[in-house]
Amino acid sequence: MFSLPDSQSSTTHYFKVQEFRKPEYEVSSMIRPTVAHYCYPIVDEYVIATCQGKLFAGGYLNDANVQWTVKAETTKFTPPKRSDYIFGRGQPFFCWFGNNNETEISYPEKHFQ
Repeated sequence: MFSLPDSQSSTTHYFKVQEFRKPEYEVSSMIRPTVAHYCYPIVDEYVIATCQGKLFAGGYLNDANVQWTVKAETTKFTPPKRSDYIFGRGQPFFCWFGNNNETEISYPEKHFQ
């Protein structure tokens, strides 16, 4: 509320009206090598994964909490148009059920650096 002294008939005052927007951000992740097919696990075989978060306004999301989930599955690979080649553990054609050796590992929260 603005009030004027009796001796003053007009005044000027400036103020800004700003819009509040919830901060928007993007998160990207990357693995090296870009395609990871490991048919037979080998000791000391690994994949490097990185994650980065940025505000759309430009700054980084420093100290943002992140929960990583690492999931490893047995797999097989057949090159395109070469169904006669299978890399990985094969399964007999008469076996309609498989041994799903799925392992899931969850790590505690990590922070962006």
